[in-house]
Amino acid sequence: MKKISKLGFLSILLVVLMFSSTVAFAEEGESIGVTPVNEGGGITVFGTSTPSSSHNLVKSGRMTFSGSAQGSNLYTNKYFTGKSQVKLSVKNNHSATLALKVYKNTSIFAVYSETLKSGETLTAFPSGLDKSGLYYIKFVAPSNFSGYVE
Repeated sequence: MKKISKLGFLSILLVVLMFSSTVAFAEEGESIGVTPVNEGGGITVFGTSTPSSSHNLVKSGRMTFSGSAQGSNLYTNKYFTGKSQVKLSVKNNHSATLALKVYKNTSIFAVYSETLKSGETLTAFPSGLDKSGLYYIKFVAPSNFSGYVE
C-alpha cells in the first residue's frame, strides 16, 4: 500500500509539472528612443538589433530616451558619439531596481554601469570615452525610465 501511495504521489507530481506553465507579461509600455533587443532569437514588436544610426552629441546636442518593459531589455535607438565625457541623467519610474549599462559598439564589456532604486534619479559623468566611438545604453528589464545623455 505504501508503494502505491508513493507511486501515486509521484504520478500526480509529474502531471502537475508537465501542465504547469510560467506566466509571461506581454504588456510593454510606450518607448521613446529605445529598442528592445531579443537575445533569444524570437520576434519582438519594437526591433531586433542594437542601434544602426548615431547621434553626435557635439553637433546635435542632447539625446533623450524613455521606455518601459516587463520582459525585454531595452537599448537606446541610436548610438551616441562625439564626446570623451558625457552627462547621463536617468530617472527610475519603476517599483523595481533598474540596472543600466553603457557599452561601446565594439565591446562586450560595459564601460559604465549603475543600479537605481525605485524613484531614484541618476546624474553621472562617465569619462574616458573615445570621441569617435559609438556608445549605447542597455536597460535591464523590468524597466520604466526616462532620461538623456549630453
